[in-house]
Formats: sequence, C-alpha cells, structure tokens
Amino acid sequence: MSVRIIAGDYKGRRLETPPGLHTRPLLDRIKQSLFDYLGQYLDGLRVADVCAGSGSFGFEAASRHAEQVYFFENDKTALNCLEKNRVLLQSDHCHIKKGNFKQQLPTVEPLDLIYADPPFPWYKDDPDQLSELILLCLNQLKPDGRFLIRQGKGVTRSRRIRLYVVGPTAIAAAGVYGE
Repeated sequence: MSVRIIAGDYKGRRLETPPGLHTRPLLDRIKQSLFDYLGQYLDGLRVADVCAGSGSFGFEAASRHAEQVYFFENDKTALNCLEKNRVLLQSDHCHIKKGNFKQQLPTVEPLDLIYADPPFPWYKDDPDQLSELILLCLNQLKPDGRFLIRQGKGVTRSRRIRLYVVGPTAIAAAGVYGE
C-alpha cells in the first residue's frame, strides 16, 4: 500500500508504507479533515508524529511548511520506511527518533503540534502505556500547542482511561484509574 501527500510542496508524492496491517497510514480524506481543522499551512511550527509508522502525518506537515518535524517510532520496518520517505522527499527538516517514545520524546524542545497514532490495542489492553503516551505528549507541548490522538472507529478503550477536552483543541488524559 502507498499513500500520497495531498497538499503543499510535496503534493502528489507517494510514500512507502510498511507491509501488512501492523501500521495504519492515514487515508487522504482523514488527512484532509485534519488539515481543514489545523489550517492548510503550518508555517514555522515544530511538529511531532508519534508512533509514526510511515510518517504520513509528519511528511504532510513538512509539505505544508512546518519548520521542524520529528518522527518517533521503534518498529524496524516502519523506521526503514520513514528513512526511505525522508530521502525521497529530500527533507532535511525531518528528524527520525529511533526507539521508545518514553526516552525519545523528552529529548526535543517543546512542540507546537503533536499527532499520536498509538496501536489501537493499547486503548483496551495497555491503558497504562496509553496514559503515559498522552501525558508525555502534553508535557512536550508549548503553552499554546495542540495535541491530536487517533482512535479507530469501533475501538474501545479501558474504562480506566478518562479522556477529556482541554481548551478548544487539545485532548488530555485525566489519568488511569482503579480496576
């Protein structure tokens, strides 16, 4: 499967994606909806794509003039795709952070926009990991930063995780609660 950049400097370029169903690249219509919400251009923003997979969101942000884009991924196959896509686009303002987000995310300066696409099973099977991801992302935001997290249609999350809206755009975790 391949996905394409839908707008900006790299419009129409195809990105390589990891084989199989382990990652879920963003469909064009979802990306369009996200950027309709975020704004068509991200001039000067520092952006992160966490649990990046193919990097579809991050490379779209780079195409739309984000100043710096950071990709956080630990899967070797996905990392290979990220590197191939970075080379394909000749994007020197895209930085791939290899390894666990817990160690890597705190190494970057505060960010304007974070998009996280965690494995859907975390919502039900690993609420502690999901909560930690959300809290780390929120701690890496600039005061006026925005955080988006993807949850699949029909995916249920543990009742132990409470998500709520903070301000007009950020999704936050209230925490993980007792059994």
